[in-house]
Formats: sequence, C-alpha cells, structure tokens
Amino acid sequence: MPYVYPQSAVLFEIEQDLITEGRAGRLGLDLMPDVNRNAAKVRWTQKDNYFGLQQMRGYDGSPLHVLRVKETTYEYNPGVFGEFTALDEQELTTRAGSVDLSAVPIDIGDLMAACQRQLIGREFDRMEASIWTLLSTGVLNITMDGANGRQVTYKDSYTIQTYSAVVPWLTSATATPIKDLQAIQQLGQAAGHSVNFGSGAKAICNGVTGFRLLNNSNAADYG
Repeated sequence: MPYVYPQSAVLFEIEQDLITEGRAGRLGLDLMPDVNRNAAKVRWTQKDNYFGLQQMRGYDGSPLHVLRVKETTYEYNPGVFGEFTALDEQELTTRAGSVDLSAVPIDIGDLMAACQRQLIGREFDRMEASIWTLLSTGVLNITMDGANGRQVTYKDSYTIQTYSAVVPWLTSATATPIKDLQAIQQLGQAAGHSVNFGSGAKAICNGVTGFRLLNNSNAADYG
C-alpha cells in the first residue's frame, strides 16, 4: 500500500510554526534565551572587572600608565541531545484500513506532524528544565543510558548567591518578606556582579511562595 510522506521542505516549514508555538510562555527561555551557533565547541571570552580610580597628575604632571584589563577564554564540549520517534506497522495498517481504497496513495502527514510536535515539545522541556535547575541549584547533572549499555553524562556548574530568610515566610505573623527582599537587593551592589537590582528588576517565585507573601500579617513589614 503506497503512503505519502511530507517532503523535508514542508516539515521544516511546519517546524518553524511549532517552534514558535512551543516556545511561547516559557519564562525560563525568556530569562536565558538560546543562541544558535554552527560550531563544534562552546567558546567565549570574558573581560576581567574594572577596578581602581583615576589618579591625579596635576599641571605639567605625567599621566600614570594603567594596565589594560585581561580577558579569559572559556571553552568546553557542548552536550549532544536528540531523539526520534517512528510510525509503527500497526498505525500504518490501521490508517490503510480506515480510508477509501480508491484514495491511494494514503496521506500520513498528520501522523508525522504529531510526532514532530511531540519531539519539539520535549526539546523545549529539556531546555527549560536545565535553565531552572541551574538557576536554583547552580548544578546541572544529566545522566542517561546511551547506546550499547554505556551511560552518557553531561555536567555543568557555577557559583550562585543564596539568601535564607531568618523567619520563614510560612510564619506569616512574624516573617519579614520586604526586609528579606531589601537584603537580597544588597547582594547585587558589590563590584564585579553583572546584575541590576534596581527599579527594573523582577522577583520570580512559585505559587506557594507568592501565596505566603500575600498572606503575610506582620504589621511591621508587608502585612
């Protein structure tokens, strides 16, 4: 029984719509947007921080020589991710038996589009899960069973700043969420941190934390 498979050009065109649809509303990808590069390795450079104040020279004085800031190059092998799915014989047999036999060849484009939608959704789920794991713990450790029974591991980590409230927000009568947020804001004031906790900053929390903030009854703070 002949079947009609969508051409690659058609699948790529559909994929662009599915990517736009699948990415919409994902806060993690808004915070850390993906950047595509055709390269075998992840590589970037970062300049050191600027420190010190300009020195006075006085009239007819010679200006002091200032050393330029150094920059560090980072490079590592990227994680390689990918999946596939397939249409099985039962699906094809069922499709063949549910259509008019005179309407051949049989179109299975909708079945392939459903597979494509699933795989794209899983790709974005993996990206967003990795982002939130790094932001909340500073560690990304993915271990999976690969081919021939061997395990495949991808690890990455970086140092994050944390703050623990003296009184948990669950204790609504004495918790101090406003004071805690002010203390967090001060963590970004030190030199060398590329963050801005000014008027344009946003605090992101899950629903449980948000409800605890709204239910605060401490008259000396948020309540």
